[in-house]
Order: sequence, then C-alpha cells, then structure tokens
Amino acid sequence: MNVGILTYHNTINYGASLQAYATQEIISGLGGNPEIIDYVSRHRAKSYSMPDLIKAQLSKSNYTTAARMLLGWYFVDKRKRKFDAFYEKYLKKGRPFRSREEITSAPPQYDRYIVGSDQVWNYDHNGHDTTYLLDFVRDKEKTASYASSFGLEKIAPEMQNAYKEALSCINWLSVREDGGRKIIRDLIGREAELVLDPVLLLNREQWRDLSSKTFPCRKKYVLVYITKGEDFDRFRQITQYDLSEYMTAKISRSTSVRDFLAPSISIKYAISPEEFLSLVDHASLVFTSSFHCTAFSIIFQKQFVAALSAGRGKDERIASILNLLGLEKRILTSSSTVEQIERPINYSEVNAKLNVLKSQSINFLKQVLDTP
Repeated sequence: MNVGILTYHNTINYGASLQAYATQEIISGLGGNPEIIDYVSRHRAKSYSMPDLIKAQLSKSNYTTAARMLLGWYFVDKRKRKFDAFYEKYLKKGRPFRSREEITSAPPQYDRYIVGSDQVWNYDHNGHDTTYLLDFVRDKEKTASYASSFGLEKIAPEMQNAYKEALSCINWLSVREDGGRKIIRDLIGREAELVLDPVLLLNREQWRDLSSKTFPCRKKYVLVYITKGEDFDRFRQITQYDLSEYMTAKISRSTSVRDFLAPSISIKYAISPEEFLSLVDHASLVFTSSFHCTAFSIIFQKQFVAALSAGRGKDERIASILNLLGLEKRILTSSSTVEQIERPINYSEVNAKLNVLKSQSINFLKQVLDTP
C-alpha cells in the first residue's frame, strides 16, 4: 500500500525532523510503502529563511532582534546544511509542491494519506493553510491523521468553519493530546483516538542506531534545550542545583555572547539530528521546554526536568504525555527541590505504561493500513 505522509519535513527543528523519520519507519515496518509528500508552502519556506526573517524584524523596527539574527546567520546556515543532509539521506520524498494551488490542482496519488505528527493543525505555524487538513485529497475514504497536534487551546472563530468542514471529512482521526480530542469533539462531535507521538513508537536501540557515534562533550554535562533563557534561570533559582561539576550543553534561541564566552557552557545550536540524539542519550540531566526533547529523555531513560512556560495550548503537549506515564512530578514548579530532581525515575513502571500506549497506537495505524 502506497502511503503519502503530510507533515513538517523541511524544518531545522529536531523534533519535527525525527518525528517525520519515525512515522516513515513505523509505516514501513507495518508493510506500507511510505513517501513524504514534499509540500512546502511559501509561508513555511519563509519560516526558515534568514533574509525573510530579518526583513520581517526590520519592518517592525525590531533592530536589536534583526542584528542578533544577522550575527547568528552563520550558525543557522550550518544547522540547515546538516538537516538537509539528514533529509536527503533518510527521507523518501515524492515530487515537490511549492504552493497550495499546485497540490490542489494536481494532487499526488496514494492509497492512504496520513497527516501528522507534530503541530500540523496549528494555523499560526502554517499560515492558516488548510492543506494540512487534507482538504486537497479527493477521495476522503483514504484519509487519516496520526498524532496530529493543534498546539492551541481552541480554534479561533474565523477558522472554525474551515476546520469543521475538513475534520469532518477525515476518515480516521487521531491526535497526540487530550486537548486535541476536546477541540475535535467540540467542533464536529467525533471522538478522536489518543495516540503516541511517532518518536515514542521506536525503541531506544533503534534510535541509538541512528544516533551519532561521537561523544558530544569532553566531560559530564547537563543538557539545556529551551526557547526562553529565563526558564533555566528559574530552574537554578528555585532548586539551587549545583552545576559546578558539570558542563552545560545548551541549545537555545536565546543564546547570548556571555554563553559563548563561558568555559562551562558548550553551545550546541548547529548540530545534526543524529548528534542531537547522542546529546540527549549521554546527558547526566536534561532540562527542557521541548516536547520532543522530553520524549527522547524518556526513550533514553534519563533524569530530566520539564519546564512549562509556552502557554496552555503548547504546554499541554508535554503535560499530556507526562500525565499518561505518571511523570507529572518531573515538571518544574515553584516547590521543586534537588531531592525530587535526583530521585531516580522508575523506568520499569514508565515502560510498562508506555508499552500499552504503543500497542494502542500501532493498532490504530494497522487499522488505517489494513482496511480495504
């Protein structure tokens, strides 16, 4: 069975790249013949274009931000080249579509169309593009969503009709978070299946096979993968965690000149997806506000702390999986202590719960692929 996967596959984001790879691998393992639908709208292309991003900041008179982007251009370009090499090596892509008009006028032909995972239904991320709702597919019986995420608390009134119409036509519906189930229930009265993000369907050894074989730091380290620099400041202030024996391996858009100059900090912004996996796997502790970094911390059975600071819609991505696995105490709160952070996670219990959820998720995909 030929399966077209519509997802965010052209990003320089570790979670997005690795979930696309995982979806492809899982479907292949279930006997399907997967292919990434190579759809990149102008909006998505501009999201990772430094000239466009800098122009946008200048148009808003955000000169300091534009200057920082200009200084960081080298690192973004280096990171992009590594991601491009990863996509070229591991993803099987179909013919390119570079506009909504192209894909709707001559849609690619597959036996199944699967949209997901990641925040494909977050219209703030895709420029209000309903292509990610599979509305370009003419035979709706062939459509499915797998672990699609809204990354939103609710759908804005001006988008509700488009979402109602498109979601009603998707044959098999599944989402990654409980909040997504509620949105679908409220919009169209259907119950979507709750499934795992595809990265959690591959096991630790499968990810280690993909991982870089080089050791990422010269001494033991804490991995810090955050979007807001103040999150790590808050962690240190609340817990008074002693970092004197560790390097800090940092991936953050809020990296400062001081970070580059500090001998105890190693900046890891321009690493490949394979190197990212190794970085998580070898960390002594992971502190992150990233959903996928949290997921890989669980896969590699690491001690970790999750920061929730992005708002209810986005934070639910992390909170949902931690609640399902009984790991809600790994979320940073105002009362978090060093003792809580260092208390070993019982991964035997976690994996028992994870295996049940894996089985349910795989069964959903089998139903999609095996139904005549």
